[in-house]
Amino acid sequence: MFGESKPILYWGGTGFRSLLKDVGESCSDAFAELGPGALTDLKRCIDSVGGFPLFDGEARPIVMAAYSKAGDNVSEFCGYHTRWLGRPLMERLKVEMYRILEEAINWWEGQHLISDTER
Repeated sequence: MFGESKPILYWGGTGFRSLLKDVGESCSDAFAELGPGALTDLKRCIDSVGGFPLFDGEARPIVMAAYSKAGDNVSEFCGYHTRWLGRPLMERLKVEMYRILEEAINWWEGQHLISDTER
């Protein structure tokens, strides 16, 4: 998961949510060792990230604000849990979550462009 990443195509919100769920499942063992609160925080963070690309296609400023909030949530979450899991693991997790956000926003922009050209 943290090696070279394959390109990901998003054909809809469910694929994106599934990808985020995979990230959560692959990291959940490490967080489960910290106790139920840490795993709950991870799931809450993933839910926050998962919600942002599902806005109306005409509402780009709202989507970008949601992207920014999700990015802040990722940063805050990773910063909080660094002391237990160590900086290297949390930095890799943060990079992976930001990569997913970037791919999702690129997918959303592509969908927006396609819908504009079809009009």
